[in-house]
Amino acid sequence: MKWDQILIASDIDGTLLPGGREIPERNLSALRRFAEKGGRFTLATGRSIGSAGQFLDRLPVNAPAICLNGALLYDYKQQKVLESCPLAKEEAAPLLKQMYDRFPTLGMECFYQDSIGIVRRTSYIKNTKTPELYSFTDGVETACFAPWMKLFFGGDPALVQEAMAFAETLPHDGLRFVFSSENYLEILPSEANKGKLLRKLAAYLGIPLEQVYAIGDFYNDEELLQAAGHAVVPANAPEQLQKQAELVVCSCTDGALADLVEYLEQLCSDCP
Repeated sequence: MKWDQILIASDIDGTLLPGGREIPERNLSALRRFAEKGGRFTLATGRSIGSAGQFLDRLPVNAPAICLNGALLYDYKQQKVLESCPLAKEEAAPLLKQMYDRFPTLGMECFYQDSIGIVRRTSYIKNTKTPELYSFTDGVETACFAPWMKLFFGGDPALVQEAMAFAETLPHDGLRFVFSSENYLEILPSEANKGKLLRKLAAYLGIPLEQVYAIGDFYNDEELLQAAGHAVVPANAPEQLQKQAELVVCSCTDGALADLVEYLEQLCSDCP
């Protein structure tokens, strides 16, 4: 096996990046070593193109990135969308309006390809280096920036769970619900997930899936972990996710990506 035939696909929040902190230097140093050997590294995140892109000056990302929890595959080098799976707006818009009316303290956003429509600002809806548009009034889009890519809801865990239970009672053909953390619920196209795009990315790069390592810390990473030849989770991941993993590394805070790279360096000590 050669280094340039190994792909690491990493979630960002809770995996590569501890909440509200900087990427651990241990991760940065290890990923630079990995890329210098020829390894391929990319991001597989719920973040938008702009929000994920803010880390490119520090990370050796050398393959297209999976954004918006699998709704978008984006090549930063070419500045080009390679794959896109938009929401069915005719299903999503009525659901959003009912959620808006039912939960007056729930933060809400609508993600477009390269910007975000603010539906309701709360402390859970923060600026993440993505252009923000005030394109909604009372839960209804008043300025069209189609296509919609995903809906995003933020609040305390009990409120988000209640919102999820309510959303499931509403018509939602073509939509799927996923928690990206205990505070955030996302509504995505039913065909969109990180795992599906990881398979397409591996084929695009000509790398066999059995030489793909995926690492993630939450339930929105399940399909990513299942698609990869090797599933890796940090120690801060839920126990249920750890049981599905081939390898459990140290916590995000302590440098989970560095643990993975060091594991590969031991495994591939003779790799060209």
